[in-house]
Amino acid sequence: MKNNFLKYIIVKKINALFVLILLFFSSQSIIAQEEAHQLNITLKLKIYEGDLKNSMVTITRKGMPFKVIDPNRDNFEVDLPLGSEYLFTFRKIGYITKIVSVDTHVPEGREKSEFAKKNSDIELDIQPEGRLITYPKPVASLSYSIRKKDFAWDKDVASEGYKMQKKEKENTNSNPKSET
Repeated sequence: MKNNFLKYIIVKKINALFVLILLFFSSQSIIAQEEAHQLNITLKLKIYEGDLKNSMVTITRKGMPFKVIDPNRDNFEVDLPLGSEYLFTFRKIGYITKIVSVDTHVPEGREKSEFAKKNSDIELDIQPEGRLITYPKPVASLSYSIRKKDFAWDKDVASEGYKMQKKEKENTNSNPKSET
């Protein structure tokens, strides 16, 4: 009788352990599925002739603050839930502010897909003395590409952003300060 009772206890403990293990792995599966509903971006902030001290990255979604990052190191990762538009504003006092747009909308049926990790370098240039340079549009844009079936940087926006920056640098260099 004692042996049957011990066998009964051991079987119950094994069953309980099995249920706990099953719950653990099913919860991990749910977490993994939720993570697949995000876009992961690694950004590298560079400060021309400066350091990251007092720099800030503000991310807005639907015009509201989503996240503020104090980039104490040059690389940082951001996970963005799908189905929204985000604006990343890179700023540092004394430097030209830059904006990058990210649209995480995907076609129906792709919401649970995994997407390649995206990387980008953003460099802030020194604000010329006596002038305030602002860019009216984002200097880069990331969105879902139906052709590539993944997220891709928009080459036209990047090219336009590069042209805006180049034009401002030329204007700054062609208007040297006169010493009095």
